[in-house]
Amino acid sequence: MSTLIAAYMVTAGILGLRFETGSIVEEGRTVAYVAERGDRERSERQISRGGVPLGIGARTPGGQPMIQLFDRFEAGAGDAFFLGTQPGFIAARLGFNGSPPAANDAASYRLRVIDGPDGPAQPQPAAVWRKSKIIDTARVETRKVELVVQHDIFLELDRPLAPGATYEVVFDHPAIAPVTLTYDTSRLRSEAVHVSHIGFRPDDPVKTGYLSMWLGGHTTDPDADPAVAYAPGTPFRLLDTLTGEAVFSGSATMDEPRDAPSNRQLNYNKTDVLALDFSAFDRPGDYVIEVEGVGTSYPFRIADDVWSRAFRTAMQGFYHQRSGIALDPALTDWPRPRALHPEDGITVYQSGATLMDTDQGLNLLGRKSFDALPEERTDEVIGDAWGGWHDAGDWDRRAQHLHAVRDLFDIAELRPGFAASLPLRVPESGNGLPDIIDEALWTVDMYRRLQKPDGGVPGGIESDAYPPRGETSWTASQDFFVYAPDAWSSFLYAGAAARAALLVEPYDQGRAAGYAQSADRAMRWAEANTPGYARDRVEVINARNLAAAELYRLTGDERWHEVFRASSAYAGERELAHEEHQLYSTFVYARTDRAVDEAILGRGLASLTGYADFLLSTGDRGGFGQLMNPWTPYGWSYTSALPVEADVLVLAHALTGDERYFEALIRETQFGLGANPDNMTFTTGLGHRWPREVLLIDKYGMGGVPAGLTVFGGWNVADRGQHWSFSEAARHMTPAYPEAWPVHETYIGYFWAVPITEYTVHSTIARVAKAWGYIAASDATGARAAGTGAPDRPRQQGHAPGPGTAARG
Repeated sequence: MSTLIAAYMVTAGILGLRFETGSIVEEGRTVAYVAERGDRERSERQISRGGVPLGIGARTPGGQPMIQLFDRFEAGAGDAFFLGTQPGFIAARLGFNGSPPAANDAASYRLRVIDGPDGPAQPQPAAVWRKSKIIDTARVETRKVELVVQHDIFLELDRPLAPGATYEVVFDHPAIAPVTLTYDTSRLRSEAVHVSHIGFRPDDPVKTGYLSMWLGGHTTDPDADPAVAYAPGTPFRLLDTLTGEAVFSGSATMDEPRDAPSNRQLNYNKTDVLALDFSAFDRPGDYVIEVEGVGTSYPFRIADDVWSRAFRTAMQGFYHQRSGIALDPALTDWPRPRALHPEDGITVYQSGATLMDTDQGLNLLGRKSFDALPEERTDEVIGDAWGGWHDAGDWDRRAQHLHAVRDLFDIAELRPGFAASLPLRVPESGNGLPDIIDEALWTVDMYRRLQKPDGGVPGGIESDAYPPRGETSWTASQDFFVYAPDAWSSFLYAGAAARAALLVEPYDQGRAAGYAQSADRAMRWAEANTPGYARDRVEVINARNLAAAELYRLTGDERWHEVFRASSAYAGERELAHEEHQLYSTFVYARTDRAVDEAILGRGLASLTGYADFLLSTGDRGGFGQLMNPWTPYGWSYTSALPVEADVLVLAHALTGDERYFEALIRETQFGLGANPDNMTFTTGLGHRWPREVLLIDKYGMGGVPAGLTVFGGWNVADRGQHWSFSEAARHMTPAYPEAWPVHETYIGYFWAVPITEYTVHSTIARVAKAWGYIAASDATGARAAGTGAPDRPRQQGHAPGPGTAARG
């Protein structure tokens, strides 16, 4: 069916109409299967009932028959107006056999004045622009999907609308009802006005909205320019949503012009982006930004708790990815059965393959994990192989998730009062530990259970293939494997367990001692079992250095101090490659109260602040406030949807108290929180609009998506190349996808667009949690400007990181 979503203004002479074609009327889910007469099972376990595809057959590990029902999708009589008469294609995008879409023809629309100036010359469409993108995916057979497509139709009028007048738009199609709107920019929300959906704290040093619009493609003139040129100086106001009162006024300024390269490459917006700065305004309340002649933003709030609310949503993402536990309906709106627990019937074997040596880790020996794990399977069954967080499209729990543990621990350490006082929705609440520490320990405890008697720590738990279609995390039929211990995973665990001991000790000395002993055993094993081919690998060196820093800070044992110094990239004066820098080790070393090597610390601090200053010096490299490393390819987990450089800004601010880093951190968050051309957050359950489709296999079991999942977001085809899914998506979109689209508008809700709809615990969920949590905690403690107790030591000249992303280590 064709559904009108919004009518809005782009300018006084350009009217926007947003429609959706297709609708998911009922989402499929996994339920107990009771066969009926006439049911037929075909290839890939697809079951039909009465000749109609019903779902995919499955079983729980305990043997109960289940069925994963297909989604129910409906099309409408008016869809051909937008799609043309060739099913599955947008005729504006490709050639067609039937009729082209009437939506492309200006003659298909007529405006009529209902209330306003009367006269012979009334505004009428002179040209049509459009952009159509996939926003949701329905699985209707095992390997067949139907798509919900969003169509923005822009009617370029032969004369501007009259302020205050009411118009009716009539369509040349009997199934599409007329649309009525009043051109009152104080009441008419516009897709051209962008602002953070969560809002701001009164004392936030940065409060900014944005103005921009890219119109897609002209339906008759392929050379026409789709960029809307809003003039700098355009007036805007803040309106109180309760009273309608104008409480602040300002003028738009150019943030990034369309001809400025984003990230030293092509412009990511293909149109001007103007800033609407109201940083000086600090009155609590609910507001919209009104831009003269255009319309308003989504409502947003100025209040003390906006960041803590966002942080709680992000933390729900961790809970929703917990493995080995049932998700409690008292704690979530997305309850889920217990998943991947050996007591429910799955079998987890010990393998001789290591994560460090295979492609899901460091790939030091060039082997594929899916091949190596079963090839080196032993007969040993690991009964305690459960827990941790699994990712989006599979059930892996790998050592990389220990980076997410560290992000949560950083907040708990830097803002202990905030951590102790903020309740989260976790089962352990009330056990005496801060909830954020409990969430981090969910993964630390999994690795501690997996640790071998000799101290070695496996790289995690993995299956030998991606999940078969029709299965969920609680109906998985695959065998699973525990990686063999390796030095890299053991170093990563040793550092995380040592930090756990440090943070748990004030609350539970006995439990803290257990983590300390476990960390020491893992470190000693890794020291004795690092193979020669791994000793010079930078990731292994950095994990070793970070673990040594944590253990030295925890214990004061000079042995670990010596390991730290010996593995430090800052022990000499040589120039370093970017990946050699050890920013996280520097942070830990700077916060120890033990004796330190002043030269190493000085160079490390110079490196950390040098990189932060480098990021600030690049300026706003994409509009909308982001700080992008210009040498890093845009895509996967390095996109504007994420505060990608938040780690560096948090560490730099925590150690220096320099307000510039805090301001940059807030700016970094704006795009992902709704200040973007799609006017959506990239985190489910947050804001006014969020991704309707994410690459979450368990959605086929539960229906819908849970809160707190942050997707990768956009894609720069010039940086990353094509992905196999894009050619299928392009059949349903216009203009040509992804090449013709601005990088900042390439998010689509196509399930199999993996680089866009996927997420991971450590690269998306943890990133936003750390950024929002640090900002929220800084508000709660009142300690923002003072930093967190950086050591009063002279800084020595170091070498700022070069091209690439900040290395963790």
